[in-house]
Formats: sequence, structure tokens, C-alpha cells
Amino acid sequence: MNPFKLKKLQILFLTHRFYPFAGGIEVNSEILATYFAKAGHEVTLTTWTESIAEKNWNFEVVRNPSYRKLIALHRWADAIFENNICLRLSLPNLLIRKPRITAIRMDIGGAAGGKIWHHAVKFWWLGRTQDVIAVSDAVRQRNWKDALVIGNPYRDELFEKKNSKRGPLNFAFLGRLVSDKGCDLAIEAIMLVAEKLAQSVTLNIIGAGPEEADLRRRAAKSVGKAEINFLGEKIGDEIVEILNQQTYLIVPTKTTEAFGNVVLEGMACGCIPIVSNTGGLPEAAGKAGAVFPSQNREELVQLILELIGDETRRNEYMDEAQEHLRHHTPKAVSSRYLKVIEEATNKFRG
Repeated sequence: MNPFKLKKLQILFLTHRFYPFAGGIEVNSEILATYFAKAGHEVTLTTWTESIAEKNWNFEVVRNPSYRKLIALHRWADAIFENNICLRLSLPNLLIRKPRITAIRMDIGGAAGGKIWHHAVKFWWLGRTQDVIAVSDAVRQRNWKDALVIGNPYRDELFEKKNSKRGPLNFAFLGRLVSDKGCDLAIEAIMLVAEKLAQSVTLNIIGAGPEEADLRRRAAKSVGKAEINFLGEKIGDEIVEILNQQTYLIVPTKTTEAFGNVVLEGMACGCIPIVSNTGGLPEAAGKAGAVFPSQNREELVQLILELIGDETRRNEYMDEAQEHLRHHTPKAVSSRYLKVIEEATNKFRG
């Protein structure tokens, strides 16, 4: 059955944050809502995020709704989709019972989730939903073991391979410059690799954040042939252009990562991902990326040296990338979501 041929549904799409914010949940909300509407469904996205800037979406956006409006929207909907738990937005579902499908995009209360009262409420709320979707098996294992796993989509209309000529020793880091993201580890590793190879090795850092000054001080200590460039925060085509000049993308996150869209974005631009083994990052990389133990600088350095010296292995990762990305296009991912929503709605009605 083709999910894009389903009976038209009125879908109330709930997301706590939305455009103009550009984090993972916000981007995934835009991707899924767009493709739900492309499939022929009537979609109303509701969020607390206020904005005077709007795009020309193919779905309605209701911002900062009153509870009277929320009640009206719940009555209107055939199905409720929560893109991460949105307790205040979905509260009318207690009285107006409609099929509700919830996607978990981050851990609920950390590894010891449920010990604080509001975390406990979230788990209770999940127990009242028709279906739960987790963005990675790591998230499923830690939060809701009966969840269906559907990995995140990436923006395939934006992130694509445009350049086949890359610096063979060019690496990139893409992310916010905070301690959890591990940019310091990437800098130290590249400095050691350059020292061991006695060759020029480049690390281009895309992003900004409170740790930038400290990271610059670390980079300035390099006495070898490491070239560490801080490119600042970039958006859209600027990121694509930079990634298309790199051979590798290092994602050295130190804390649990639910999935890691940046892995798919780098891969789509032709980079080989090198990711830490925390959370859903290995799933985001699949067979098209290399994995090292989180926070282990020596293992990261050794892995980089092995990749540089093994063309066959690099080619294998590149060959796997196309098939891996095919499962994460907006259409492929949203089709799986729509199948869950349709089945939950039919079961609720039946």
C-alpha cells in the first residue's frame, strides 16, 4: 500500500517549538508537516513559538493558541500527532478523545527518567497514546521499549553532493560550540594526526557558542601542521558549500545524542562521518560511517589515521552512503509516519 494514496485525514500537528528556530525538532516538524500535506492530508501545525516571519507553507500554522482554539482544533482533527511530547498543546485530548501518535525525539528525564514528577507525567501521557515512535533504537531502549523506530529525515533538497574535488586531509566539525558537542576533542585529535603524519591537516569548524574563546585558545597551541579554522555560524547553502569541500565530518558528541541529523547532512554532501558511539549517532551513520568510543581521543586519532591510509575502506563507506540516505529522505520517512497515523486512526475508529 502506498501511504501517499491514503484517505484524506485532518491532522493536528503539535510541536512545542517551530520556525524561525532551526533546531532538530523544528526542522523535522517542517519536513514532516510539508510531506503530510503533499500526501493530500489537511494539516494544521500548532506551536507556542511566536513569529512575524512566515514561509509559504502548504499547511496552516497556528501560533500561541488560546485553549479555546486548542479545543476547537482537537474537535476538528481526525488524528493528533505530537512531534515530541507537548503536554499543554495536547491537553484537550483528555476530554476530546482522538487517536494520538507521539514521536520521542529526546530522552525523557535523562537516564533515570520518571523520578521527577513532570517526567513521570510524561511517561503516563505516553501510556495513553495510540502509538509511540522513537527516532532511534537508542531512544527506544532508554524511554519506551514498545516504540516503533523511525530514523530522522534530512533536507534532501538542500544537502547534496556537488563537488568531487576535496582536500584529502580536510575535516569538518558542524555544531554548537558547547562542551557536550566535543569540538575540543576534534581539535586535539586533528592536532595529533597532523603531528603524526607531518603533513598539513585542516579542521574547519562551523558553528558558534559559549565555548568558542576556549576552543580558539586550544587551537592556538598547535605547533605542528594542523590548520584549525573557525568559520562561524552558517546557514543553508553556506553549510552545503563548505561540507562539499571536506572529506570527513567529525561528530564527537560526548553526551547522549538522540539521533544526529548533522550526520546525514554531511553524508549527503559527500563527507565520511566519523561519529562517537553515544546514543543514536551510530544509527545515523549506519554502514556509511566510522564509529569510535565516546570521549576517547586516542581511539579517534587511530581511527582517523586508519581511514587516511585505507582507500578501500573509504570507498566502501561512500558506496554505502547512497543506500543509507535513501531511507532518510523526507518522502521515505514521512511515508512511514503516515502509515502509523493511518493505522492508528483506523484502529481507533474500528
